Amino acid sequence: MIKVNLIPNIITFTQIVKALCDMRLVGDATILVDTLLKSDTKPTVITFTTLLRGWCDAGDMKMAYKILKRMIELGYEPDVQTWTVILHGLCQQSALSDAMHLVETMSATSDANPNVVTLNTLVRGWCKRGDMKTATKIFDVASKMNVVPDVVSYTTLIRGWCEKGCEDRAIGVMERMKAAGVRPNVVTLNTLIRSYCKDRNMRAAMSLLGTMRQTGLKPDVHTYTTLMQGWIELKNMDRAMDLFKQMKRFQTKRVRPDIVTYNLLISGWAREMKRMDMAEKVMQDLMNDREMSPDNRTFCTLFRGYSCLFNKDRQYRSERMYFWLCKMRDMKIKPNHHTVKPFTCMNLYFPGVDEPFWTTDFGMPFDPRRHGPQRW
Repeated sequence: MIKVNLIPNIITFTQIVKALCDMRLVGDATILVDTLLKSDTKPTVITFTTLLRGWCDAGDMKMAYKILKRMIELGYEPDVQTWTVILHGLCQQSALSDAMHLVETMSATSDANPNVVTLNTLVRGWCKRGDMKTATKIFDVASKMNVVPDVVSYTTLIRGWCEKGCEDRAIGVMERMKAAGVRPNVVTLNTLIRSYCKDRNMRAAMSLLGTMRQTGLKPDVHTYTTLMQGWIELKNMDRAMDLFKQMKRFQTKRVRPDIVTYNLLISGWAREMKRMDMAEKVMQDLMNDREMSPDNRTFCTLFRGYSCLFNKDRQYRSERMYFWLCKMRDMKIKPNHHTVKPFTCMNLYFPGVDEPFWTTDFGMPFDPRRHGPQRW
C-alpha cells in the first residue's frame, strides 16, 4: 500500500492489530500501537479495545490493566465495549470479585453505562463458578442499571441452573422469561433438553421437543442428537432410530444428520448393543450419503465394536475389521493410534503407514501374503 502511495488509515492498522492478537502475537500488536502513538495515524478507542481483548484472551490481566491505565492517561475515554472486554477477561480468570468492582468503577468514573452484554458476561461468570445465588442476584438488579435482559441473559441463567441439576428452577426462569415478553429460542430449549437427558428423564425431554413444534420453533441437529444420545444411554436404540428417521424425513439444512449423528448411532449399536449388523447398516447409510463421509472416529468405532464382540468367531471379526480398514484406506483417511489399538487388542497385524497397503494398493482387499507380517 505504501509503495503505491496508498496511506493506510487507522481502520487498516486496527485490522492488523486484531490479526496479530488472533495469532497470539500480542507483544507485536502492542509494539504496533506504540508506533502509531508516535505517528500521524493515532489509534482510536476501538484500536485499544482490540489490543486489550488480545491481552485478556492471553490471560495477562496485569498487562491489560496497564494498557487501560495508559489509554486513560492519554485522554482516551473507554466505552462500554472496552470495559466489557476487561470484564470478560476477569471472568475468564475467575476473578469475579474484581469483575464486580470493575462494574462499580465503570458506572462511577465514566459515561459508559453497563449494557446487556455486561450483564450477560457477569451472569455467565458466576454461573460458571456454580454460584447461582449471586448470578440470580445480578440478574435481578439489572433493571436498576437500566439493562433489559435478552434471550442470551435468560438462557445463560437457565444453563446455570441446569448444570446444578435444578431443572425446576430453570423452568421457573423460562416462565419468567415468557412473562417478560422474551421468547425462548432453540438454544434455550436445547439447554433444558440436554439437562433432562443427562438426568435420564426422557419423558420431559421429549415433551420439550413437542413444545418446540407447538410454538413454531424448529428443532436443529443439536436437538435431535442430544435426544438420541439420551435414548442410546438407556439402550433404547429403537427410539434413537425413530428420531434419526424423523431427521431424514423432515430434512432441512438445520436438521440433516451430520457426522456426529452417524457416529453416535454407530457407537450405540456397536458399543451399547453389540449389534454390529445394525452398526454396519448405519455405516452403509452414511457411505451412501452424498453430502457426508465417514471420518477416522467412525471407522475406529467399528473396529472397537468388533474387537469387543467376544461372542463371535475371531476369524469373522478379524475379516470384518480388515474389510473396513480397506474402506478407510480407499477413502484416504489416515490411521492414528486409536485406529491401531483394537487390532493390537486382538493381536492382529496392522500395516505400517509407509507400507504398500496404505501407499499403492488402493482398491485391493487385505491379503496376509502381501500385507501381513509373513512377507518379512
